[in-house]
Amino acid sequence: MANPIKAIRRALKGRKAKRGYSELNTARLLSDWVMSDDDANDKLTQHLGHLRRMCRDLAETNKYAARYLDLRVSNVVGPHGFQLQSRCVDKRRDKDQYARQVIENKWREWKQPENCTVSGEMHGNDEDRLHERTLGVDGEVFILVYPGFDNAHRFATRTISSDFVDHEFNLKKLSNGNRVVMGRELTPQGRCVAIWLTGEQDGALIKPHQGGKRSRIPCLSEYMKKGVGAPAKSGYILHHFSKKRPEQQRGVSELVYALESLRHLERTEEAHHMAARLASCAVFQRVDDNADDWDYEESERFADQMQVTPGFVLRSGLGRKWEILQPQFPNTALPDHAKQTLQGAGASLGISYNAFSGDLEGTSYSSGRLGSLTERDGWKTKQNEAINGRIRPIFNAWLRTQLAYNILGGLAIEEETKYQACNIAGRRWTFIDPQKDSAGIKSDLDMKLTSPQRVIAEQGNDVEEVLTEWAEYEELVASKGLSTQTKEQSESVAKTLQQVYLAVGKVITAEEAREIVNDVGGSLLKPLPENFGKDEAARFIENLDNLRNSSPPIKKV
Repeated sequence: MANPIKAIRRALKGRKAKRGYSELNTARLLSDWVMSDDDANDKLTQHLGHLRRMCRDLAETNKYAARYLDLRVSNVVGPHGFQLQSRCVDKRRDKDQYARQVIENKWREWKQPENCTVSGEMHGNDEDRLHERTLGVDGEVFILVYPGFDNAHRFATRTISSDFVDHEFNLKKLSNGNRVVMGRELTPQGRCVAIWLTGEQDGALIKPHQGGKRSRIPCLSEYMKKGVGAPAKSGYILHHFSKKRPEQQRGVSELVYALESLRHLERTEEAHHMAARLASCAVFQRVDDNADDWDYEESERFADQMQVTPGFVLRSGLGRKWEILQPQFPNTALPDHAKQTLQGAGASLGISYNAFSGDLEGTSYSSGRLGSLTERDGWKTKQNEAINGRIRPIFNAWLRTQLAYNILGGLAIEEETKYQACNIAGRRWTFIDPQKDSAGIKSDLDMKLTSPQRVIAEQGNDVEEVLTEWAEYEELVASKGLSTQTKEQSESVAKTLQQVYLAVGKVITAEEAREIVNDVGGSLLKPLPENFGKDEAARFIENLDNLRNSSPPIKKV
């Protein structure tokens, strides 16, 4: 019998181990994979203009692209826009309530249409929505900022089209040692200090594409980098886009990832509609056996096909017949094809199929919840990008301008850094299952796993504003002779009150206890002290009787 160990050694003899990535061995099915070592800017210089035009056309004509943009705007900016919450403190690290209130009020006032934009036509929240929609279509947004503008706040902004910044404009070296890459002037270290616009710049007005003239507009960071002084007459510019590669200088729309799929789906649905129209009416086409005897004049008159109306009779000559067109409709494969296409397009855009298509059929609660939570994380990421890339830089520039022109009620410009402390909150969403989610939050609060401040902040609210509103509400309720006590609280206090009376040997009914609770309102909500005995119960009842006699009855809510 042969030794199995020796047989294995003979089989493995002469074989050498292979190391490395097996994927590097070009397979036959991947032989058409075209790869390039060009950097991101070289590719963008060649294709950015065409990609932008395609995305703009898709946004204007494709219903699914329009749906994505609406979802992006409504989830990133939301119905109420970004909320500013000042966090400045004084030298003792206590809340500077006066400075907070002045900054927040003036910021809300500046966002009014007559102050926010150069044209005086758009509210600040509407301007944010325009920025987000422009990002969704063009992949980038350019915002001109004018400190010292002639309005009540001496500050205004203007959104311009990315067409004003020529992505093919490149210069290797300027007289100051900088270089221009795709219209952006960069220092040797790669810091963007200016944007070159096509056309002349005259204050707040741009004359687009006049000859070969270009205008150099310093970046908004240059305004904040230097000390407080007279702002540049040309204003400043803010360029916001999401980088996908380290040296990338221009933005690309996310619609590029779904461009081909949505375009093909649009054409497929168009063909489906045409088949439905043909199948819903009788349409004939003429067929001649002898093609040489074809009467072109007659064929042009009949257009080679005819739609039959009620009572219409067709008469054919020799060698001629009419055949009815019968397209394959309905096409049972179209719904599955459309669903698969939208699932892939939605995945590339970071949104769920249900939200993208509006199709909720067959959606379970668990799958809908998982899709919504994942999608919301993506929207929060875009909110952070908007806050860090646009909202906060504009706020800091606005704050410096307000302090320089003494518009903030006497706040000193020497403490500018202190006043910059703030929290900018994006929109938040309601609970998917309010009962279960609220129970989960209550359980976390009971186990000290979170705090009320974090819960309120997660909902996009300010804890101080919430508590202030609660205090105002309770004061208003008390002034109307009402009580904010809930039914469950009243029942619990009533049972405790029965035990107190029992401690002194007196029995009262539940109805009498509820009547006492109704008379004194929320005065019994505090828990009883430890070692509560007969003497304490007697004093408690005595104080309770004095309270009932001295205060008018409080009505139930």
